[in-house]
Amino acid sequence: MRLARSHPRYDADGLNLDALRMGSLEGFSAGAVLGTRLFEAIDALGLGKALTGEGSKTRSAAAIALFHRPREESPVESGSAFYRFWLGLTRLGFAAWPMAAVADHPQSAEICTRHFSIPAERRLINALRAGIAGSVPGRARLPLQGLIV
Repeated sequence: MRLARSHPRYDADGLNLDALRMGSLEGFSAGAVLGTRLFEAIDALGLGKALTGEGSKTRSAAAIALFHRPREESPVESGSAFYRFWLGLTRLGFAAWPMAAVADHPQSAEICTRHFSIPAERRLINALRAGIAGSVPGRARLPLQGLIV
């Protein structure tokens, strides 16, 4: 992640403060704490979730979209369909943030499937927190030679 606007590759790949919707103070704090022993200590005290959780953002979202596909479909086809769906949302003026852990965690996926009456022959692929897009950060594209290493 590029957590300081002064980073020489700030606009390289979309992993910067603007794309992550973080302010300078949040970026500085994240850079100082995440991935360090300090975060491990904070997490051991039970405060890690308060620093990294997105509960308030999720509760205030305009919508939560549950994306599901036929259970027998290949993961490649499901993934392709998911990204087409996500791009479709952006074309309609929405911004969406995946919450993959909801679908990846078997118990969470089962609860969502049951609660929202997803048919048994379907598989929950992902959940997205969605809302009307505000200002959109510049498009970040790596050059072709940067994609293949």
